[in-house]
Amino acid sequence: MRSSNFSLRKIFLSVRAALGSSMPRRGAARSGGGGDVGACLALAALALSMPVMAASFTIDSTGSNVTNNTACLKNSTLTTDCSSGPTQDPLNPDGETTKAIIPGGVPPSASYNKVTITGWTGSSPIPSTGYSVAGGYYPSAFVTRNTVKIDGASDITGNVYGGYGADADVNEVTIDSSTITGYIYGGYGNNNGFTASNTVTISKTSVTGNVYGGYSVPGDATGNTVTIGEASCIKGNVYGGDGSNSTKDFFTGNKLVKNGADSIIAGTASNFQKLEFNYGDSGKANIHELNTTETEGRVVEINVKNHNVTFDGNITGRGGLNKTGDGTLTLTAANIYEGGTTITGGLIEFDRPENFGGTD
Repeated sequence: MRSSNFSLRKIFLSVRAALGSSMPRRGAARSGGGGDVGACLALAALALSMPVMAASFTIDSTGSNVTNNTACLKNSTLTTDCSSGPTQDPLNPDGETTKAIIPGGVPPSASYNKVTITGWTGSSPIPSTGYSVAGGYYPSAFVTRNTVKIDGASDITGNVYGGYGADADVNEVTIDSSTITGYIYGGYGNNNGFTASNTVTISKTSVTGNVYGGYSVPGDATGNTVTIGEASCIKGNVYGGDGSNSTKDFFTGNKLVKNGADSIIAGTASNFQKLEFNYGDSGKANIHELNTTETEGRVVEINVKNHNVTFDGNITGRGGLNKTGDGTLTLTAANIYEGGTTITGGLIEFDRPENFGGTD
């Protein structure tokens, strides 16, 4: 991208207000899961110490062109190119202190943008609503193929959106070695109908709020993927898809990949058609609760590729389980899922009948 396509200017107050607060979701969110929260806190204590860079600022990499923009924030220095020097001191570029939104692109279009944040923290002073990050933001139109990357011990005190639009499709959020106090959305569909094929990848990161592969206010949220890597702690719930209209499809094609046995989901994992464990050795699932689905007749595929995964959390919901992969799944809790159990690969081990919600 050429530097002439990049500008810093004040974003509309309505945009700031919209992204500075948590988004609504269906039902009450559960903040955590019993003793797992303590383990989460222990993981968080291992995080790198982060410098405090007091700032309230707005980044708007739009000008007249709001697609194919790049905004890079490195240790409190804003650039249009992650390899270039600073273009402007971002601590107060528009001359005022407000709650901040960091978008790659805003109306009249907000697609194919990239936001990279490395080693930044807005810990003090901080507005009560926090700072939010969005790859692309356009509530009344289609938003697609935006990327947000956060790393380098960054501390984000608001929400993170790969894309926020009427529909949100194929947006991406990647977070490594950082702390997120708000919610994370791969895609957020505000208006029209669907939120699909978005991805969230988290590694060595502590997240206080919920994580959504996709969230749709009026429609479906399908085909989204959430990947939890090593040494991560999710204190809230994790959803493949979710939304405000309970009659819509939040299940089909959503996938949860867990790559680290030392990562913890302290809440509930919900609305995933597939759960995949890619451990290098045997270990615990470290998921407090897996809710198969609220819809009768649907089946969650649990793929244990290698070794043995012990699922000592509760498995609930009206759906069933299908065990795949060459590894072994060990069930130890008194589970209450209703849809039965099928083994198409590997083994399931259990101590007593109540480990199964039902069998086929």
